[in-house]
Parts: sequence; C-alpha cells; structure tokens
Amino acid sequence: MCRAGFCRLCSLLPRKPRRRRERRFCRRRSKRCVRCLSAVKTAQKSEEGPHSYLWFSRGGIMGIWTAVEMKQEAASFVTWGGVSDMKLTYEERVDMRRMMKRVIGGPPHKVPEAYENRTPLNDVDKIEAPVLIIHGEEDQNVSIEHAYLLEDALRQHGKSVETWYFHGYNHYFPPQHNREIVRRLTTWMHSRKSGNVVK
Repeated sequence: MCRAGFCRLCSLLPRKPRRRRERRFCRRRSKRCVRCLSAVKTAQKSEEGPHSYLWFSRGGIMGIWTAVEMKQEAASFVTWGGVSDMKLTYEERVDMRRMMKRVIGGPPHKVPEAYENRTPLNDVDKIEAPVLIIHGEEDQNVSIEHAYLLEDALRQHGKSVETWYFHGYNHYFPPQHNREIVRRLTTWMHSRKSGNVVK
C-alpha cells in the first residue's frame, strides 16, 4: 500500500482496558477513528480532496461505521474479510463468545439491542462513498455471509458497491495473490479520487 502512495494507521488499544471503557466496542470507537483521520488530513494540509480507506477482518465493522460517519469526506471504502454483523460473529465464533459477552454486556438473546446498535447494516443508507467488498468464500474467521449481508444492504439502498469474491480462499490469501489484489485495489481506490490515508 505504501508503495502505491498510501499510508497506514493502526489502532493501539490497552492490553487490559478499564471496565468503564469496555462497552465502547465498535460504534463509539469509530467516532474516535473519524477524529483521528480528520486530524491526519489536517496535519498533512491535504488539498487532494477526500481520501480512501481500507479495513480488514474485525476492523471491517468499525470501518463501515466510519464510512457512515464520514459521508462525503470519504472517496472510497474497502472492506477485506470484514465483519458486518455482531450477532452473526457471536454465533460463528465460539472462541470469542466469552469476550463478547463481557464487552457487550451479554449474549444476543439477552441484550439484542446492544448487538443491533453495534451492527451498521441498518445505517448504510448514510454511506456516500463507493464500496469495494473483498472476501474469501472459504473464510472460517469471518464467514462470507458478512460480505453478502453488507452487499445486500448497500444494494437495497442503491449504493455504489463492487464485490471481489474468491473461490477456495480463506481469511488469509496466498502471499503472491495477496500482493496482486493489493495492487488491484489501490488502482481501484485511485480511480475513485483516492488520497493517501489507509487503515
């Protein structure tokens, strides 16, 4: 990505967050991302216009919320193997259930509103940037269903969405093909008036 003129921002979270901060999972953290990205753009004194953003895996759901918040400030948005539905994540990832119950406040059948509030699929009508969804069809970490749900929600609202689904690939693509897809997606981002901030 850097060779294509992009830069990378990474979140640094405390190893053991304070109890009062634990419930800020997903949605509230996206607001922090928006502030961070705006600060980076200001620091760069960029006059290139809106920037493009890439999110991967569990960062995908925060990326969708960020796209919802940024509206026309984003030139394009890419989610690669990204989560889009918190309840589905709970159902699929038995290994994450204990953490999710602690962070969110319980399982979906006890606190359904907490999972719904953290799932952005009902708010994608506010996204104004074109969206690219990349996903491996054999992904066991984040199932392809997350990609289908996001694609369907975007199409229902008449949003610009493109999908690259890869048969036989899981969450982690072979290095050579991974590099080729990165080249393709950076070309896609540049064609959407992309700038140079990537997460």
